[in-house]
Amino acid sequence: MKDAMRIAVIEDDEKARRELLGFFDKYREEYKQPFEVSAFETAVSFTVSEDSYDIIFMDIMLPDGNGMEIVKKLRERKINTPVIFVTNMVQYAIKG
Repeated sequence: MKDAMRIAVIEDDEKARRELLGFFDKYREEYKQPFEVSAFETAVSFTVSEDSYDIIFMDIMLPDGNGMEIVKKLRERKINTPVIFVTNMVQYAIKG
């Protein structure tokens, strides 16, 4: 059996984070897909994590950094995990 996909969610807004995690729970139940989701409220708590992930859902505006800058730093460290930016800020849509 294939190992479970590992997903990181970095979102400081509790309501948005719970909603996103709820989508993952619903998908897991509906499609019987094994995956693990780790949620982080800050950029620092994510970047100090020693875990590796198969996909990252990254908020852009965080209390301790900009999600785009954090992803730039990941790329500089040769971490090429796919990233989906999660934001309600239209001005970041194209750049994201």
